[in-house]
Amino acid sequence: MSARDSANTHEVISEIFRAMNTRPEEHAAANIPRWAGKFPYVNGGLFSGTVEVPRFSKIARSYLLHIGSLDWTQINPDIFGSMIQAVADDEERGALGMHYTSVPNILKVLNPLCLDDLREKLEEAGDNARKLLNLRNRMAKIRVFDPACGSGNFLVIAYKQMREIEAEINQRRGEPNRPTDIPQTNLRGIELRDFSGRGRSPCIDYCRVPV
Repeated sequence: MSARDSANTHEVISEIFRAMNTRPEEHAAANIPRWAGKFPYVNGGLFSGTVEVPRFSKIARSYLLHIGSLDWTQINPDIFGSMIQAVADDEERGALGMHYTSVPNILKVLNPLCLDDLREKLEEAGDNARKLLNLRNRMAKIRVFDPACGSGNFLVIAYKQMREIEAEINQRRGEPNRPTDIPQTNLRGIELRDFSGRGRSPCIDYCRVPV
């Protein structure tokens, strides 16, 4: 939608951000362009307020088009935590205790907390359809809360690990294409500063509660 000379690229991106901050039923009143209306609404205030988008050069626009063609499902979201830590102000990071937690360290908490038990129950269930169903129903009720979520990495890893167990359950029950029963609203976090939330994974965008 942007001009080849990149003159209006920043304006196009601003419209996309505005669309993602507007409920679908309010698009007409907000004069959201039809092409921007294809983007989903993201609540939680991620795109609220004035978002100042920098101007793009022709080369920067070409990079943007290129990365848009990549398969982002292959990119591990936990890298965002380390990126945020790298660019955050040292004094602010120290005062707020902002520290990226690696996946191995996150699993040191999650495994004994619930994942080890879930895997044990999965092993016990074997191919018993009833036991597998009970386990899946149990997983759908598990809630994970991070009181200082930062980029949301802890929640992302928790969600991914539970989805892997659920996928195995579905496979054993002969339902490999079944949609997940684990609500994303079961994963919630609080963060004092919205800066660290800018890099979080879309899977928990609307679960984060800024205070």
